[in-house]
Amino acid sequence: QNWKRMERSRGTTAATTTAPTSTTVVAGRGPMNRRSSTPFSEVPVGYSTATVDQNSEAYMELLFEFQTLRQVDAESRSQHLHTLLHTLQQLLTAATAPTLTPNEQSLLDLRRVIPTLKCLALECPFADVRAAMSQFLTSLPREILSPCWSPDVQEAPRVSQFIDAAEVPSIEPEDTALRKLFVDIFVLTGRVSHLTRVLGCHPSFLARFTNLYSLIMGDDYGPLQPHLRHYLALLTAAQMHCSYLVRTIQPEFLCHGGKPEWILQGLSAAPKKLVKMAEVTALLTHQPWTVNKSHISGLVAEGWSVAEIIHALLIIATFRFFFCL
Repeated sequence: QNWKRMERSRGTTAATTTAPTSTTVVAGRGPMNRRSSTPFSEVPVGYSTATVDQNSEAYMELLFEFQTLRQVDAESRSQHLHTLLHTLQQLLTAATAPTLTPNEQSLLDLRRVIPTLKCLALECPFADVRAAMSQFLTSLPREILSPCWSPDVQEAPRVSQFIDAAEVPSIEPEDTALRKLFVDIFVLTGRVSHLTRVLGCHPSFLARFTNLYSLIMGDDYGPLQPHLRHYLALLTAAQMHCSYLVRTIQPEFLCHGGKPEWILQGLSAAPKKLVKMAEVTALLTHQPWTVNKSHISGLVAEGWSVAEIIHALLIIATFRFFFCL
């Protein structure tokens, strides 16, 4: 009831929730923007369009090469790591060409992957990857780094403001079972997030949670194709104005075969059935009490099967949970 009163006080009711027509790309929306009366057509998905081509061939190649590091076999991972470093070095050479005008697209691509490089340098469960990424970052000229990124990759950010650092498991914990769990999570998601580290204080819960996430978002289970799963996760994160989740989900969507125009042009470029699901997503994230059987019937009429609808609702609920954390 309090939630309803808050929404009414903001002037937002079920009647004013408009059908999504497009998705504007906006930068700078932080995860603290908990709720907004902004129509869905203005919800941000992706990065600012005020840059050069957002999805150049070099950037897409890097995304796929980052994916190749997500494997347990050390020899195979070492080969892919060598290929990735070679690609990064080529990009750096193009971005800092001394005799010609530096390639702006190469510079943009390199800066876009610096957060990923630093994340791998500090929080990857594989020591060889951490060492290689750390070495490459320290070799970058200072002018390449964005103002917010320090060349110092020795200090990892604090995992939690509420839990003492000594109580949070390290990226390579002594507990063999927990270490294997961190490796499994990295292979599945490409990162060992701070949430994962905190949940590592409760290994049995983390194991069950990881299994659930694998069932919902993994490639081997469920009726929805992987790129659709990640696009639904993007829609949910965008509805909540959570730029952090948007940035972490977007590469996964692209690497699983998602079309870049679905992000850059929004829902106007997406299939009609996704537009219909976006309406339900908007209601579930802001006004869940308004969802009724007519909305489900509308999804079925647009070509969604009951199994797909259940899978989609699980994804929406899961990423809504991530935002709340």
